[in-house]
Amino acid sequence: MEFLEESDKKRDVDEEISSERLTIYRILDLYNLINKEKQFNKGVFVEEAGTSERTVRRDIKCLNDYFKRNYENNGFIGVCREITYCRKDNVYKVNVRGDCDFSESDIYAFVKVIIQSRAFTRKEIQRMLSILKSQVKDTSVIKEIIEKEELYYVEPQHKKNIIDLLWNMRNSIERGKKVEFDYTRADGRKKHHIVNPIAIVFNEYYFYLIAEVEKESSKIEISFRVDRIKNYIETKEISTYPYGRFEEDKYRKKVQFMYTGDFKTIEFEFFGDSIEAVLDRLPTAKVIGKTDKAYKVRAEIYGEGVKRWILSQKEFLKVTKPKEYIDEIKETIQRMYELYV
Repeated sequence: MEFLEESDKKRDVDEEISSERLTIYRILDLYNLINKEKQFNKGVFVEEAGTSERTVRRDIKCLNDYFKRNYENNGFIGVCREITYCRKDNVYKVNVRGDCDFSESDIYAFVKVIIQSRAFTRKEIQRMLSILKSQVKDTSVIKEIIEKEELYYVEPQHKKNIIDLLWNMRNSIERGKKVEFDYTRADGRKKHHIVNPIAIVFNEYYFYLIAEVEKESSKIEISFRVDRIKNYIETKEISTYPYGRFEEDKYRKKVQFMYTGDFKTIEFEFFGDSIEAVLDRLPTAKVIGKTDKAYKVRAEIYGEGVKRWILSQKEFLKVTKPKEYIDEIKETIQRMYELYV
């Protein structure tokens, strides 16, 4: 009798384990389904899983609890992944925001940055915003915000689609191949170039291809505005610029408005209210002193672009070193003055 009782207990345990495993398998099936399809019909899933609607509702709650717990434990903010019922379509849908996916606040920030960049044509913006809208619920206020931003978007004057061209350039850099193209400068002059592509950077509304140009026995780095490039072709010739050598972060810190000029170290006094704005504009800048009236700043820069920014600061900025740069700024100010005489 005692032996039978132990056998019955073992059988009950086996059945319990089997039931637990079936629950786990069913929840995993549901998890894989929403990752793949993003939506499902509960009735169809109930039939395929061989269970009840009440059980599936419990599984959905279990997954939603897991998503929320995992999201919060990892310190993420915003709206986490959630399975919700869509009465209109009579299906359960899952938003695509998982542990590392976009929250509504993320999408809002992305939209503002993309719109304010004004780097793309209306057609390209519409496609990107459409993708972002697909990431949120139908009832989300984000959709209304995106639609308003799209309505009032002002595309760049060049009106040239550049996204595919940017990707082709990136591939040329990755493959280490020389490229050739026709280029129209700001003054309207046209020239054919064969260059070693180095990197792609974005600055002040425009994308630029940074490339090494060989001139006689020397090599120089030049920035080409991507929208001014036509007839872009990747050649079969191997680039002589070593892939990965270009330090884009350092380049971006020293170049402003994509005007290069001569590289130099300058010092200046800033009399304005926001030194933070200055340090953001010139990433290499460091505060080296402070008086009652001004911050003393040192920065490594390429002269021409920063000179234009310095002149825009009016009486709130004064360059103190080096002397030749001060003289250069004085000459520019004199030419500006003569325009109004």
